[in-house]
Amino acid sequence: MSSSENVVANVVAVLHKVIVAGVCIDPHIKNFVGKGEDLLYVDLSPPLTEGYVAARLSVAAGADEHQILQDNFSYFRPEFIPYHFAGDFLDIDPAAEAIFPALHSILSNQGLIDGVDLAPFTSEAKQIRQLENLRLRRGIFMI
Repeated sequence: MSSSENVVANVVAVLHKVIVAGVCIDPHIKNFVGKGEDLLYVDLSPPLTEGYVAARLSVAAGADEHQILQDNFSYFRPEFIPYHFAGDFLDIDPAAEAIFPALHSILSNQGLIDGVDLAPFTSEAKQIRQLENLRLRRGIFMI
């Protein structure tokens, strides 16, 4: 296993714990620091709790912003974490779709996605990234 595959495998192990615990997080690779099994999740803002999400949605500037935020916040829920994790690689490099087969394999082997073929996995990951890009282009912030 290459060094980068080892890092991804260690991140996926953390994501597995998060999903089992039912915690909402931003699974972007930049939110993990450390080495080997001493990997830590370090993103603290915004706090992705129900109370915070409700408060942020309550001050949305209109129905369109409300919907974009509501959809975006939903992608931090445990059931979307594997797809969100993959989609965020497109934030780093738009050509990162080339690594999706390897990510799909790792996530499948670790039980984070079950019975999901590569095409729907890729489609969901790209949809998440597109929504985040729309939110950013419109200047809609989660905090």
